[in-house]
Amino acid sequence: MTTILTIHILLAVLYTGIAIWRKKSLPHSISAIVYDFSRGWQWCWTAWLSLIAITIAPGLIDATPEPFKFLAFATCACLLFTAAVPLVKGTRNTTHAVLAYAAGILSQVCVAIDSPFWLLVWAGFAAFLIWATSGKKELPGWIQGKGTFIIETICWATTIGSIIIH
Repeated sequence: MTTILTIHILLAVLYTGIAIWRKKSLPHSISAIVYDFSRGWQWCWTAWLSLIAITIAPGLIDATPEPFKFLAFATCACLLFTAAVPLVKGTRNTTHAVLAYAAGILSQVCVAIDSPFWLLVWAGFAAFLIWATSGKKELPGWIQGKGTFIIETICWATTIGSIIIH
């Protein structure tokens, strides 16, 4: 289980890190990274997100208590379906968005059940937002428009933390 989780962390951090390094800025969301690929290579993003879902599944399902394991399974299924739904630039991509939001919410429900103290990371995020906007009318430039990516990152970090602590 440790090997699979390590592979998951490496895949997530390296892929996202390379995307940030190439663009020299944070992406708007994990899904927005798909548009950094030329049309013939966008399947790489789908394969990557599928691997992310597959490699987190054993740890998340194991960490979630018995009567709630279906929530961990549903989280991973939503993530896999998110990877499978094609993204079309310039459209709303509603199905993709609903599946992604569901995966994020379900992951945090699993965290709340298994290791609720990890949800304190959200309090840190709220404190950061208060600090960053104190006396200002808007967020600093490097974070503007990156809310979805930051929320996705927090969901991921709390979920990984919960799995590791378990």
